[in-house]
Amino acid sequence: MINLENKSIEETKLYSDVNGVFITKEYLHVNHTNYHIGSIRRFNIYKKATYPIVGVVVAILGILLLLSGLIRMYPSEAVILAWNATLNDITAVAGLVVTIAGVGYALLSQRKYALKINTGGRERDIIVDTDKTYVEQVAEALKKAYKKYQTKQKQTTYQVG
Repeated sequence: MINLENKSIEETKLYSDVNGVFITKEYLHVNHTNYHIGSIRRFNIYKKATYPIVGVVVAILGILLLLSGLIRMYPSEAVILAWNATLNDITAVAGLVVTIAGVGYALLSQRKYALKINTGGRERDIIVDTDKTYVEQVAEALKKAYKKYQTKQKQTTYQVG
């Protein structure tokens, strides 16, 4: 927990945004979690893998279902429920739905960027967003806080003797 009893949080913030991320000289606060700047060994931005191919494969399977229903691949004697729909009709409709879902997934799987930190051997993606500029802003603020922390640590070294 950040203890800022003697100072207002606004005075100590080096960065803050509407997503609840803020950085002080000693802490990074993200998603209700505080990371001490001194415990962060390294950090970097990377592009997270997205898999639009999954959507493409699902869409292809949907097209195959749709075509199998349209070419009347199944016996038309089988009437399903009270809708007077044959198995071919239901297969065609299901194929259309699956195709739309697959195309939608492929189109909506956007690139995501992540800010990864390493704290004592544990790596975490603390920020993941589709806006690369936002992730870069947080990383730049973290870099400034890290430099200020390092400077402060050098100034507070103790001499014996």
